[in-house]
Amino acid sequence: MESEKRRSFVGEISWETSEATLREHFSKYGEVEDTLLITRTGHGRGFGIVSFKDPDMANQALQDQHVILDRKVDVKPAKPRGNERNQNQTIHSEEHSNGTSTSNKKIFVGGLPLNEEDFKNYFGSFGTIIDAVVIHDKETHRPRGFGFVTFDSEDVVNNLLQKSLYELKNKLVEINVKPET
Repeated sequence: MESEKRRSFVGEISWETSEATLREHFSKYGEVEDTLLITRTGHGRGFGIVSFKDPDMANQALQDQHVILDRKVDVKPAKPRGNERNQNQTIHSEEHSNGTSTSNKKIFVGGLPLNEEDFKNYFGSFGTIIDAVVIHDKETHRPRGFGFVTFDSEDVVNNLLQKSLYELKNKLVEINVKPET
């Protein structure tokens, strides 16, 4: 779809980044039609979507490395979410450089209220875990509130993705696909 080719996923952005900051940064590639900063309870979740007027502008932005607010960010084509209620929602799935799709055995979990052991125990109840990690701040070593779980089977991930929200320790967490890299 043509509109999908005009959108770029921007990941690893700082929580201080605003939609205006995204618009300003990417406007050097041409007219930015819209920006969407993904938030939860008023706080940025570290990623967003930039929609350009023309697909060529999006392609040009993909060719460069980007630093926003002194932080290197990850820019990829935005991919549509499969089997979702809203066809306009996007997910940051990626492809290998040879153009083949990656297997989906890894999930992103956002909004974590858990320590690493509880995190592994909870998601271990859904299937065999190969790896599970809670991401920590490099300076303070405090959990950043998200992590990744890699399972031994795509079926486990597909079953988990039937819902996007799970309740852990009386708090809702969101899961998305995180492709193997």
